[in-house]
Amino acid sequence: MNQFDHPVLGRVNYSLAAVPDYGDDQTAAVIALMTKYAVEDSKSAAVKQAVDQAKLEMPTESPEAQIFYYVRGRVRFVADESTALPLQRWYQDPIVESLIRPVDLLNMHPIAQGDCDDFSMLVASMLLAEGIPCSFVTVAADDRDPQQFSHVYVASYRDGKRTPIDASHGLFPGWEADRDNVFRKREWPIRDEKQDQYRAAILASVLLIGAYYASRNL
Repeated sequence: MNQFDHPVLGRVNYSLAAVPDYGDDQTAAVIALMTKYAVEDSKSAAVKQAVDQAKLEMPTESPEAQIFYYVRGRVRFVADESTALPLQRWYQDPIVESLIRPVDLLNMHPIAQGDCDDFSMLVASMLLAEGIPCSFVTVAADDRDPQQFSHVYVASYRDGKRTPIDASHGLFPGWEADRDNVFRKREWPIRDEKQDQYRAAILASVLLIGAYYASRNL
């Protein structure tokens, strides 16, 4: 783990990993990393405290609504290109996106910031801390590249009911992008087990800051 003085985030820890540079193999690699950190951090004191605070703030709402509004109200959306740019000049391979693990997002000051994958990992870790099964949902919604997954959010499965939770772009708990605007869609169940979906292919760099990882267009 290296350290770096980020112009916005201050002094941070970071490391690099490698994933395929495009396509479904890349998405699978990033989802495996996201799953690993969501599962690990769901057992942390920071995430459990966040769940308790979400309940206190909206005691009459469903767990999905409590978590949706807690995350949406505390994390500001910032594109990964901005997060990774200060480090890019040091590396030959492109840093195409960053992942911030939930415990680091919760501890980020003065304001938490991240993009859809960071929102999604925090949502998933809070659901898991409550014992609610969930999946990451990837969609291809960019008509310039309709085969590439370009957005990720979470779906919970509680009492047999599926509830989308898109805290970075959703209008309310249960909101989901219209089918007419989605070219492809896939769900990735989050399981508490070692993931073997990704391999180190030195094709694109992955950035870890605090616990930031990178991947393209997710």
